[in-house]
Parts: sequence; structure tokens; C-alpha cells
Amino acid sequence: MFARRDEDVHRRLRIDVREGIAELILVEGGRGDASVNDHAKEATHSAFSLQDLRCLGVVGSRMLGSRGRLWFSGAPVVHKKFAGIKELSRYKGLELSSGETMPEKVTIPISFFEYTAEFSRPILAALMDRAVIVQAIFDALKPWNADIDNIEPITTGKPSEQGVNFKLPEKKVKFFFGAGSCRFTKDDADWAAAEEMITILTSALGALKSTSGAEISLQKTAIVLHLQPRNVTFLEILKPFLSPAIQALDGSALKTGASIVKWERRRIVLDGSAALANAVFLKFEREFDGGADFEKIALQLKEDEDAIFKMLDVEEYL
Repeated sequence: MFARRDEDVHRRLRIDVREGIAELILVEGGRGDASVNDHAKEATHSAFSLQDLRCLGVVGSRMLGSRGRLWFSGAPVVHKKFAGIKELSRYKGLELSSGETMPEKVTIPISFFEYTAEFSRPILAALMDRAVIVQAIFDALKPWNADIDNIEPITTGKPSEQGVNFKLPEKKVKFFFGAGSCRFTKDDADWAAAEEMITILTSALGALKSTSGAEISLQKTAIVLHLQPRNVTFLEILKPFLSPAIQALDGSALKTGASIVKWERRRIVLDGSAALANAVFLKFEREFDGGADFEKIALQLKEDEDAIFKMLDVEEYL
């Protein structure tokens, strides 16, 4: 299901469900010396419809590449209707004939994914004689260059915190197992690498379950993204989600703000980024039943991300 394999997609979680890929290359025709503003004006006052601009990747598309390439199923073509338009997708605030405006383009320099599986009962072998479990997981991770020097026994802390941590530096992946749970993390997470990510997790988890008898009762996921807007301040993105009553308590300029919402099995955090200048910190978490498969989990997380991006009125600039 994870068909996209672009090598230059940067540090992102992204899922595209489709059969095959080809590219629509936007070519610059006509006035070769025209400015981007000229092109924007031309697009605003011409016969382009909102759907045209969506097809172009300017509005609503989540698949526009860094060189103006729109990936879709079918054969590669150059659409003549779009000749003369170049890099329009970089700009927010272009008012369309329908009255809609383009989402703010954001880059995502930092991203992180975490998966935790809680066991229905403690696996005491993970605290005592765990050599068989460690060997099985190590063998399962060998295709990704698992190395003995990247196995770290954790023997301090509470019993629930002790276990063994496996690191795969080339993949920026860690897999930890203890008596009560296991945890998989991935830095610079990207949907382009999601298929491999799931394969690694499935391999390690399968080895753990087959050797320990672990049964999963609950699955938890968390995605962290730091969104850097290109044309506005991070506060312009955050302010609509901050209480007007709180903002009115002080007449001075607002410096930052946060919004936290929690449901029974879901949580969203919006804040200013502490790691990057002018960036929004976004964390969204969700819980799943122990029997939920990874395809269902991935599709739900994609749906969550799309809904949050739409709410924030932002779109990733690749």
C-alpha cells in the first residue's frame, strides 16, 4: 500500500495509496522572464478553476514535489493548460475566483514517530533469562545491519522500565522491549519509508511474541512534527486556537500559546516549537485495540494528519 519511494522526500510521514506513479512536469512557456507575481495574477484572472489549481498542486495537493512535479497514477504528460505557471505552490494568500485562499506552505525539519504495545500480562522472561528473546530479535533485525554493539541492556529504574534496547543507526530506529511493553521509535519519520518501517517493526515484534508468548492488549501511537511556515509567523497559525478571553487579559503582544485537547483515546497538542525558530509544535496521539493491524493504524494516522493540517490551513512544502 505504501507505493511512494522518492529518495528526496524530506523527513516526513506521508502515505499515498495508489497503484503506480508517473509525473506531471510543469513547464514554463510563453514569457520566460515573467515574475512569479505575474504568474499569480495571471492564474487569478484567467480561466483556471479551483479544481485546475488542485490538479496543479497549488491547492489541496499533498503530492507536489520540490521541482514542481505532481505524482499520480498513469503515464507522464505535460499539461499545456498549465504552461507558463512556475512554482505557484510556494505562495500563500493567492485569492482564487471562488474566494478561497491557498493554505500556508510549511516545511517540517523535525519529525518523530513512536509506537508502543502494552502486554495483557507481564512477560517475566524479559527480566530474567532473556537471552532467547534477545537472540531472536537480533536475528530478525539482521537484514537492517543489526550489530551487537548497538544492543543496550537497561538494568536500572523500576522493573517496568528495565529491558533491552536495540538500535539501528542507519535507519534511525530503536526497538525496546521490557516485561510490560515494547516500544518502536523512528527519527526523521517519512511516509516514503513507511513500508520499510512497518517491516522492521513487524519483524522485531514477531520475534518477541514467538519467543516470549507476549499478547498485545493496547497499541499507542504518537507523531511529532515541527512546522515552519514560509510566509507568516507561527503565532498567526496558533492564534485562532487560543482562547480570545485569555488573549484579552493583557494588551501587550502575545509571545506564544498552546492548546491541548484530549479525548478518551486521542490527544492533540499545539504549541510553539522550543527546538526551531518560528515554528509550530504539533503532537497527535491515538490508541488502538491490541488486534488492530498496521494498515488500519497507518490509514487512521494519515486521516488524522490531513484533518489537522486542514484545520490549521497549512500544507507541506516539499
